[in-house]
Amino acid sequence: PSFDHNRKILHIIDPWNKYVRCFQLTSSGELTTALSIREQSISSFKLDKSVYSSQLIDIEGAEFFLVAIGEIQCLRVDDDNKITVMSSLAVTCFSSIAWNPSLHVFYACQFNGPLLIGKVSKDGVLTRLSSFGELYYCSGLAYEPKRQLLLLSDTFDHCIRTFKVIDECTIQESRPFGHQGSGCGQFGSPRSICIDEFRELVFIADYGNFRVQIFSWDGQMGLVYVGEFGGSCADPHCTSGVCIDEESGYIFYSGSCH
Repeated sequence: PSFDHNRKILHIIDPWNKYVRCFQLTSSGELTTALSIREQSISSFKLDKSVYSSQLIDIEGAEFFLVAIGEIQCLRVDDDNKITVMSSLAVTCFSSIAWNPSLHVFYACQFNGPLLIGKVSKDGVLTRLSSFGELYYCSGLAYEPKRQLLLLSDTFDHCIRTFKVIDECTIQESRPFGHQGSGCGQFGSPRSICIDEFRELVFIADYGNFRVQIFSWDGQMGLVYVGEFGGSCADPHCTSGVCIDEESGYIFYSGSCH
């Protein structure tokens, strides 16, 4: 899932049914179907391919959806819910997208291949800027603006990889964090990453351990474990997604089994 903080809209990816489903968060913490568009919310919309990641972005007042559906597409959703494909990048099998609003740059990781860095114009045109390394089965990506860091969940190697953003075309990798296991700060195929800028916390969906781990920032050590939730029979199994409404503190997390 991802969260639109301005409109209080939760976006849920439904890859099998080819939907981006949208829900309104009420003041009482309940989720209702989002019906209007522009003024307060964006209603659910269906695509012609399975969607694996969606990111709502704003460029000088123009709003677009970046979606990963085997390629990267930039979409405009009109008031009548009509979808217009503004542009696309014909690259294969992308799993997650992160947005750098200050540079108007997006980062996209593949299940197998390099990390892509691209630019979005105010007209919704996508341009490939550069690529980095060779990744294998990485499925979560988030940008931390204060420290200008890109966090990537390496599902295959059970760790979190960190990159320093140097400029719009260049990132520099630091040493990875964590390793396989079920203890504090250990992972079992980590997936989604969510950053709470207000509280300076990082939430990581720990897929194989059925939980969400919480980390804070330490100037010397980087990420430091501070807690977790989930892991019980009542929680979603195979935790794959997590996001937060920073204003209210509501956390949303989902599993891929039920």
